Amino acid sequence: MLSQDTAGTTIALLAQISQQLAGASNGSSVGALVPPSAFKPTTATVRVNMFWFLSLAFSLTCALAATLVQQWSRNYLRVIDHRPAPHKKGAYLYPIFAL
Repeated sequence: MLSQDTAGTTIALLAQISQQLAGASNGSSVGALVPPSAFKPTTATVRVNMFWFLSLAFSLTCALAATLVQQWSRNYLRVIDHRPAPHKKGAYLYPIFAL
């Protein structure tokens, strides 16, 4: 609804041409074509479309953030799995106290 209805414009222009042809066949003066008025969408339509685009941007941002958090958590878990537990690490550093 942000662009002009081309069907309505076409119908208006065809009606105007038809009136001019009918006037020319009757012998009356033929006027020039009047261009259709400038189209301006309603403020409600503009607001609704702004909310649609904001919703799209917010959804894409959330999807990107979720993907980044998922990658970070996988990387974090991979790094944590490579570290030995504290009691095993102590056994490597101080073999005298290992049981």
